[in-house]
Amino acid sequence: MTNSLPPYNKVFFVHYQCDNFNEGERIYNMCICHNHKVKQYDGDDEAVMIAQYCERVKQLCDEGFIPVTWNQNRKYFGIDHITSRYKQLTGVDIELAYTNEIDLASSLIEIFGDDYVTTPRLDRLALLNGSFGSSNESNNSRTYPTNRILLNSKIYHKTIHNRLKTDQNTRTDSVKEQPELYIKPLTAPKKDFTNYLIHTNK
Repeated sequence: MTNSLPPYNKVFFVHYQCDNFNEGERIYNMCICHNHKVKQYDGDDEAVMIAQYCERVKQLCDEGFIPVTWNQNRKYFGIDHITSRYKQLTGVDIELAYTNEIDLASSLIEIFGDDYVTTPRLDRLALLNGSFGSSNESNNSRTYPTNRILLNSKIYHKTIHNRLKTDQNTRTDSVKEQPELYIKPLTAPKKDFTNYLIHTNK
């Protein structure tokens, strides 16, 4: 399955921050990571931020790059939310499409199985793989949006190179690292010395 994921240089990553889903629809920050470089879209004018983000996504898709998302497939989080928020702010429709989108959250389940890591999965992967971007640690940090999208990028890169740490392979590795019990090898019984002398004299 990992072989079916495109090479790293053929994809780009998208992420955005918004209100808690049960509190509002405001968008605070939008990020795009391409070729290890992160571009943040933020500021006081939310509509301008969204428009710039949508324009850049379209440009990259038109150039043949494939967007990688994390669970951006809900009415309240993803394309529907972004476009409806822009319409709410401006009264004008805006186009946004993730052409040939890869939902990394779903892809990892297909590769490793549903129980490959405990929930919340993205935060757990951050801890297992020694990456910043865990909401438990840095949600209030100014660098959190950048860390979050770089986390997705790192997870993807490790996955396609078979180096991603999960709860499954971490448990397996810990078993392999257990020291083996030393078992003294069996030795042949010693010859009776008297019989040896008789045999030698003969």
